[in-house]
Amino acid sequence: RVSRVSTSSSMSTMDVDSDPMSSSSNSPEEPQDVGVQLAFLIFKMSNPSCNLSEKKSASGLVLSLTKERGLSRLYASLSSNAAFKELVPPLDAKLLKNMQDAEEVKMTELDAAIVDARENLGDTDVRAAVLAKALYVCEHGTREEADKALDEVDALTSATGQKMDLVFTRLKLALRYGDLTQVGKLLHDNTALFASGGDWERKNRLKVYEAVYKMAVRKFSDAAQLFLDAIATFTCTELLDFPTLVYYTVVTCVCALDRPTIKTRVMDSPEVRTVIGEQPSLQTLLSSFYECRYKELLTALCEVTDSLGRDVYLRPHAKYVFREVRVRAYAQFLTAYKSVTMSRMAEQFGVSDAFLDEELSTLIAADRVNARMDKAGGIVETTRPDVKSALFVKTVKEGDALLNRIQKLSKICDV
Repeated sequence: RVSRVSTSSSMSTMDVDSDPMSSSSNSPEEPQDVGVQLAFLIFKMSNPSCNLSEKKSASGLVLSLTKERGLSRLYASLSSNAAFKELVPPLDAKLLKNMQDAEEVKMTELDAAIVDARENLGDTDVRAAVLAKALYVCEHGTREEADKALDEVDALTSATGQKMDLVFTRLKLALRYGDLTQVGKLLHDNTALFASGGDWERKNRLKVYEAVYKMAVRKFSDAAQLFLDAIATFTCTELLDFPTLVYYTVVTCVCALDRPTIKTRVMDSPEVRTVIGEQPSLQTLLSSFYECRYKELLTALCEVTDSLGRDVYLRPHAKYVFREVRVRAYAQFLTAYKSVTMSRMAEQFGVSDAFLDEELSTLIAADRVNARMDKAGGIVETTRPDVKSALFVKTVKEGDALLNRIQKLSKICDV
């Protein structure tokens, strides 16, 4: 996969722990991190769900950013990648040489600034110089070089706020390379750091990173709660814009939350209502699910699923979302009936009897829908789950498992 590199600037409020290179909370919204933006555009270039026009548009933006930022490694990688032969023009050796020369000059200047700071200035200035070099290496170097440079900055950092900003920089670096394992590790390892202090803005930004990670690993219930917590005070514009945040919020909520919560925290949210009108399919998906307009729901679901295939985080889960929303819709519909004819249910969902018959048969067999089918009579009967019986069965199973483990342990102890 093509190397993904970019600028790594962290946004934070200006307090005693603020990084000198971080943005003030009073400044205009920070633009999306270039590396995250490049990662998404390169994903579009290689995504079979995108048409040729979309791929060409993405490649044009990638080349523009690459040349503007002077990213020699990314330019060489794109030009030599056979998969992008139709999208990227042949390598311009002169342009590449100019980029490399400019990078060498800049690195020399950054190294000289570090030497000067160590000889003539204080610890704060030394850290600022080392940080400046690290951010440049994150943009222009390899991932290994970036990690090493950030480690050097970390060794010079003691303030909590500055340590948090470094975590955000590492998170963006991992996301642009698509390394979800590293993202999860960073979030887990720095839980105590964010719990020990920091301002509300940093903590709110962390919720967005956590939500994106949870969504990317298909923990939609956790992701939905985090997105809802962050949406009212959203400031994490270096990772995604607000319409995209609303998009992720609605998708995860429809897959994971109950109808009352969707009504109070999503549909009635002024932040969601401000921008959801710009995404008609998403708005229809949300409203039709809550209002039980199932035919419109399936139509909107098909359109939203197509857009999921174009998203770098949700593409692997597009089929899951498509299936899960249908399962929730079937269960929601059947809850209102003791029994209903197959033809009536098929009419409500705008599908054929044969399709619904096959779909429900599979879901009932998998215990995803609490119902049974009378195929001869063409009737679907709702079965109410027996909570006490289910709890009893679960307790017996867990007890058997515990006894087996105790027996194995006793044999080991006897030996």
